[in-house]
Amino acid sequence: MTSLVPSKIKPPEQEELEEKHRLLEELESDFASHQLEYSTLAGEIDSFRNRYYLRVGPLYARLDTIRAEIRELLSQRAPDDEAASQEAEQARQQAQQTWEEVNSAVEDDPVSFQPSADLKQIYRQAAKLIHPDRASSEEDRHLRDRLMAEINASYANGDADAIGDIVERYRDRLNAAETDDIGTQLVRAIRSVARTRSRIASLIQAVAELTTSEWAKLKTEIDEGEARGEDPLGQLAEKLHADFLAEQQRLSELLTVPTPAATAEAEILPTTIEAPTAEKEVTPPPSGFRPEGLIHRTDRGEKVRSKSEVIIANILHNLGLDYRYEFPIEGSKQLGIRRPDFVFFDAEHRPILWEHLGMLHDEQYRERWNAKLIWYEANGFSQGINLIITRDEADGSLDSQRIRKTAEYVKTLINP
Repeated sequence: MTSLVPSKIKPPEQEELEEKHRLLEELESDFASHQLEYSTLAGEIDSFRNRYYLRVGPLYARLDTIRAEIRELLSQRAPDDEAASQEAEQARQQAQQTWEEVNSAVEDDPVSFQPSADLKQIYRQAAKLIHPDRASSEEDRHLRDRLMAEINASYANGDADAIGDIVERYRDRLNAAETDDIGTQLVRAIRSVARTRSRIASLIQAVAELTTSEWAKLKTEIDEGEARGEDPLGQLAEKLHADFLAEQQRLSELLTVPTPAATAEAEILPTTIEAPTAEKEVTPPPSGFRPEGLIHRTDRGEKVRSKSEVIIANILHNLGLDYRYEFPIEGSKQLGIRRPDFVFFDAEHRPILWEHLGMLHDEQYRERWNAKLIWYEANGFSQGINLIITRDEADGSLDSQRIRKTAEYVKTLINP
């Protein structure tokens, strides 16, 4: 018996809309995969760049700075030499550029990015749900753009919970039921398909550009060296330290040559301790490195931050100790990079750190030091063994005899 109930035939527009939604679902999945690939690669390169700048950036900056000082001195001694003047200006610009690059690094930002499979899956699902081409209006698009930026930041920090919170907070709003007519929905779906295809193409190109970038090549080179059990960044740091010492010697020799303009040069390139009217701790910028604080010169010719450090550096130098000032140390157990005041290496090239505490009366200073001490201990540095700690006296003075005895003890650690 033939049914008297007419069959429900979908309008062509409805069938077309459903087909576009199926296509869009496939494209969204593809988009999420490419977005994951790009964000993972970008996170790996960003964390490596931060690690690179934190570990060797200040060494490059100091080397460029002392070379600029040398060029400036040579230019002053040959005021009619246009080539010398141009070289001095180029050296100044190079040093300034290096300092700016160094200050782009942030100690609290990741120095390693290795997202887990779960984190990748959570990110992929979030990217698929929130990506801006699903927007129903300009307001919705702006919301999705903002949420996607928050999700990218959380992914870079390895924070899966934060990504989940963002998705849950906005899930209902992002999945709101369609209220427009079929024609409007179809037009929107067609446009979304086109935009998603365009975004996928852009992501593929962006991944290719990242993969072939100089930072990616450098990262691959460093990774391969570390996989062989080497320490390429450590070797580079040591080379920069040696180059710096050579330039210091060159500057020292130039400064000992008498010239008619010796007085003027002494004001620009002092060989004695500068004495500002007041010495205070400046809150460091996010990078934790303050090149503007290097205002005192040691007997060895380098600039340090405080008068106490000058005294310590000079005692170390007089005892023949090869110290490295603010040499970067990378954590082996707790990630991160710190710059102790002075670093030495024993016969087996194991680091010995010396920290001098000059402002323990300041609460913020104490908090930063306590956090730094926890990091040192987590990475195997023990007080009195491979971590030496000295302090200013309560009245702000420094006991130079005590410092000398401490330096002599360090010498026994380096040459037992």
